[in-house]
Amino acid sequence: MKSILISWAIGFFGLFVRGFTGFGSALVMMPLFLFVYNLQTSVVIVALLEIAATAYFSLRVWKEIKWSPIAFILPLSLPGVAAGSFFLVHANTGILKRIFGLFVILFTVRIVYQQIHGFPFSPKKWPRQYGFLAGIFSGMLGGLYGTGGPPVTIFLENQLDKKDNLIATQLIYFLILDLVRLIPYGLYNLIGTYELKQALIIFPSTILGMLLGTMVNLHASERVYRLAIAALLLLSGSLLLFGL
Repeated sequence: MKSILISWAIGFFGLFVRGFTGFGSALVMMPLFLFVYNLQTSVVIVALLEIAATAYFSLRVWKEIKWSPIAFILPLSLPGVAAGSFFLVHANTGILKRIFGLFVILFTVRIVYQQIHGFPFSPKKWPRQYGFLAGIFSGMLGGLYGTGGPPVTIFLENQLDKKDNLIATQLIYFLILDLVRLIPYGLYNLIGTYELKQALIIFPSTILGMLLGTMVNLHASERVYRLAIAALLLLSGSLLLFGL
């Protein structure tokens, strides 16, 4: 019973974060679920919870989705998921994880500096082709740890000016990514009755968390919202750098 209550609390807080920022649920849930489950079980449960809780809310913000950036992210996200899932089963990826954690922290500093002082570096948008890099790293991290948010969030935060567009575009991207990564998980026999049962038990708390997160988002300013994204990215980068 104690483990169920802990899992409920983790699911609620994780999807509250996704409801508010559009990403970060796996970032919150993965390290905490590792106190309850092993890595492979945690990754699968997080994917199942995110799909179920995100699908309905993606439909609610459908009109705010910007599809053109996604066109540059998805093509390499899919093979990235396959590669990450393979490494999840067969490889030790600690060095890659730490390198990318440092990369995320550096870009987080840039976002914070821009929000405090304006745009000291350049107000220009990055070339859309950078989305290919965001996609492959997001896919690999998603397949490996269920935390594919940082690369795509860094890219979309640069491309989209309004938080409504940013959160909606992130939600639909991560919904697609979560659905796709179930395929290799199934091929590697990572999804079983136990994982499905645990996800079903935790699911109600994730809906409550997502509802509350979206309600808070409606009242947040653009600056507060982007600083919240920066805080999550900093946490994400730190966890990757020092050990998820």
